[in-house]
Amino acid sequence: MPRSSRLLLLTLILLLAAAARIHHLGQQSIWEDEAFTYYAVTQPNMIDIVVKDVHPPLYFLGMAVWVPLTGTSEVALRYFSVLPAMLSVAMIYHLAKEVARAAGRQAEVVALLAALLMALSDAEISLSQEVRMYTWHVLWVCVSLWGFLRWTRTNERWALIAWFLGTVALIYTHYLGVFIPFVQGLYALIFLRGRVRITAIGVLAACGVLFAPWLFGVTLQQPRNAAGNFYEGTNWLTVLDMRQKWFSDQWAVMLMLALVGLVPHPRTPSPFHREGDMSNQKSPSLRSGEGLGRGFGMPFLLLACLIVPIVVVFIVNLYVPILLTYRLSQITPTVVLLIALGLANFRWPERGWLVAAILVYSLTTVDFYRPKPPWREVAQKAAQYARPGQLAISELGGPDYHVLYYFDRLMPPGTKNYSMRMWRRNDPSSYPTGVPDVLDDYETVWVEDWSAEEDLYVKLAAAGHVRTATMTTDHLGNAIDMYRYDRLPDEVVTTFENGMILRQTDFDANTMRLDLWWISEVAPTHDYTVSAFLLNEAGQLVAQLDSYPFNGERPTSSWQAGETIYDPHVLAAAEGFPAPLDLPAGRYQLGVKVYLSSPQGLTVLQDADGQDYHIVGMVEK
Repeated sequence: MPRSSRLLLLTLILLLAAAARIHHLGQQSIWEDEAFTYYAVTQPNMIDIVVKDVHPPLYFLGMAVWVPLTGTSEVALRYFSVLPAMLSVAMIYHLAKEVARAAGRQAEVVALLAALLMALSDAEISLSQEVRMYTWHVLWVCVSLWGFLRWTRTNERWALIAWFLGTVALIYTHYLGVFIPFVQGLYALIFLRGRVRITAIGVLAACGVLFAPWLFGVTLQQPRNAAGNFYEGTNWLTVLDMRQKWFSDQWAVMLMLALVGLVPHPRTPSPFHREGDMSNQKSPSLRSGEGLGRGFGMPFLLLACLIVPIVVVFIVNLYVPILLTYRLSQITPTVVLLIALGLANFRWPERGWLVAAILVYSLTTVDFYRPKPPWREVAQKAAQYARPGQLAISELGGPDYHVLYYFDRLMPPGTKNYSMRMWRRNDPSSYPTGVPDVLDDYETVWVEDWSAEEDLYVKLAAAGHVRTATMTTDHLGNAIDMYRYDRLPDEVVTTFENGMILRQTDFDANTMRLDLWWISEVAPTHDYTVSAFLLNEAGQLVAQLDSYPFNGERPTSSWQAGETIYDPHVLAAAEGFPAPLDLPAGRYQLGVKVYLSSPQGLTVLQDADGQDYHIVGMVEK
């Protein structure tokens, strides 16, 4: 294939990979594990936090450098996973060349097929849209394997260095990455000879020495940390899930291709054949392994890289919970390479039809996808009504870093954020008295709730707070609630003739929002409209908003007797007048009116003074 054509194909594959990974990058909310990354890298004691985590520190150190440069939006955080996913597409092209040479296949064909399959990999696309280390995990697997195979073929020093650095980066990115150097060590012991074997074992030993301080420092922490999370079982359902994620619903075809890729080619050269000076009689230590390695070394390496991690993790998971299928992302390069080798065994046009089928299926179907709870939407419901200086609390049954992430990003400046779970875990002795002291300092408290814990609500009631709004978001049939609690004065503003009591009002001139709080001792039987409005000095209506309470979400017919209802109204310009924020300087009256609309017309309810509306305040502009 001409070099220009090869470069064009590679460019198109990389563009396809970029489009697949960037598309909808910020669509889903940050979830628990992603938000933990954000939390860890934004804390001054990051290393102390990471030591207690179930992952090594390299990814977190990289994120700690990335975040100050790019910001903390979902897209900015996730792009740190997109970059290695793109590099992996380029890297597997070179890795596939080495594999193809050792397997006796057409190197350029296998390399292009592997790059295309990596670009289309649902596993890579999905994990590249997570603020986690898994795409870096895959990249370092590719670098380590490429450096290892390149060095064993050419004896190039820079390939040896790339292998060493890639392996160290791999095991410092993910603990399960240790299976790659383990398999390389087995390969060296079985197939390599002489000083090549000695050098290979020495390199792997050096990697282990560099990793030992961290490993021994965190070993005692890991069983305790693992026990606190949800993991998958060692069972057939997990096997089927992995088959779905890595081989898709086309698994019968893809598995067949992978198995075909394992079949040694009859013209396979020795995996120990070296270029240049290392291919002649000056290297008898290399030639001594040719008989054993011919045709079987590469299938062994690929199959071991695929099977060893899965088998060992499944066995260990019986005793210490560690199994989450996406943590086995390191098998992605092996799966891609095997399928590429299998495709290369077919001639045209059969190969073309297979590639076309895989391409069409991959572009139209998603097999590796995790729907994440809509935490952004939940926090936005509070953020649109919150004001600076209020309190936001997370009360979830499990980790709630994602809630704190959205509180930090979306709530107004000056909002104080607390996690009840973290407080109970990190400082249980101060929790019983500390929480009431905090609640006493705030008139308004926002609570994001997904827990059966009731103690917080007992403390809120004791501090005089009442629930005034409930905003519920559904996630796969589960309700995530955002509550507003307010501490209101005993005196009331006025009472309308239908029994609706206006307990309190609050106006924000910066947003032109008038907040109202209602209560009715008797549950209303009709749906009354509340009108909030602004009058100029001439008594003209210049701005208003008429709606059922709480933007129509709490019509009066839904009220319970004695229930307090929060009711915000953002004033809009009346006909013929500018936007409320653009009104000319002067004094304006804020008023509230309640009326009932029926086919017979409007029935306006009088306030306690017998007026058709109640003036609740004055606005100076």
